[in-house]
Amino acid sequence: MSEKKNSKSQYVFGATVLAIIAMFMFKGMFDNSNIKRNGVFVIGRVFKKVQSGNRLPVTHFYYFINGQRYEFGYQDGGVSDSLRMFKVLLSNPNKVVILDDAVPSCLEFKDVPAEGWKEVPVCGNVSQ
Repeated sequence: MSEKKNSKSQYVFGATVLAIIAMFMFKGMFDNSNIKRNGVFVIGRVFKKVQSGNRLPVTHFYYFINGQRYEFGYQDGGVSDSLRMFKVLLSNPNKVVILDDAVPSCLEFKDVPAEGWKEVPVCGNVSQ
């Protein structure tokens, strides 16, 4: 009888762990979707890379929203002092979606308005 009870406990524990993992995955997908729909475009600058053992290096970026500096890191091969395009939520600027889009050649880090851009500016019309 105790073997049945033990296997039932293991089943319940495993199902609980899987449910928690699924919950975090769905929350992350919802957050990314929300940022892509409602976020603003900003440019981030690489300020350091950290190599840890055999893992991919963690690239650390910073960006500004309303004069406040924000930082985050993720595993990527970003080159030091390179620029990347992101989308962030103004209501929670720590929520970031990294975009694969290249930063347009006409834009510089200092060009980003305090509240970001609603759309990526087209070269020749940077003040959007």
